[in-house]
Amino acid sequence: MGLSFFALISVFIIILFLILILFTKEDKNVFFIKFILLAFPFIHINAIPGKFHASTFDVIVLLFFFLFYKRKKVQWENRTIYLILFILLAVSTIIGCVTAEHFNLDTLESLMRFVSLFIFAKVITDECANDANLSSTVMSCFKAGLVFSLVFLALQLKFGVQFSLAKSLNENVLTDNTRYSSFFQDPQKYAQYLAAISFFYLIKKANGKLPLMNYLMLFLAIIGIFLAGGRAALGGWCLGLAFIIMLGKSAYRVIGILSCL
Repeated sequence: MGLSFFALISVFIIILFLILILFTKEDKNVFFIKFILLAFPFIHINAIPGKFHASTFDVIVLLFFFLFYKRKKVQWENRTIYLILFILLAVSTIIGCVTAEHFNLDTLESLMRFVSLFIFAKVITDECANDANLSSTVMSCFKAGLVFSLVFLALQLKFGVQFSLAKSLNENVLTDNTRYSSFFQDPQKYAQYLAAISFFYLIKKANGKLPLMNYLMLFLAIIGIFLAGGRAALGGWCLGLAFIIMLGKSAYRVIGILSCL
């Protein structure tokens, strides 16, 4: 896949976002969140070629912020604490820029990524606080991304690790034992992604049971972690599951102990 192919994907995603957000009847903040989460496999692609690398995510976030963002009043508990933390983060960032040995394109690129991530985090936290039902929609979008990653992983098993959205293969991919990274460049990041998102399949509605499909997706995610060779991610997943078992119902604790034995 050549560089022009990646550029076309980036341009297509950005244009698609602009067209859809212009004509959507949905709240534009909510639409922005859903679009970013559903387009997650492609948003890491650089939209601006050359020395200054601006990803598709950066471009979409900045376009949304300046053209479509609508600030909403959200009542936060412990609002002062969040304000203090933000001020400390902003001050540390400014100090880092001022004291940097060279303020060049790399520094500006890192700063832009920080701003983009902050804007997205601000929008999604405010909207989820404003609408409690949005959290389930966000989780559904994350689940859709995990399904896509597993489909992409299956294609890599069929056609090889060269079937990738990365411009160049990470050194962790081509080792003695091939490690699969799906649409990520680094298999370790993919393993961490699977470990984190797979826990959404353990969340059930009140007075409800987990569908069999949830257990199947959880199993496939674990297989994906093994194929990615993510030992740290697997350890983190096991630790997270241990917390769930220990803090859950007593029946879960008994099952967990018996499984260990």
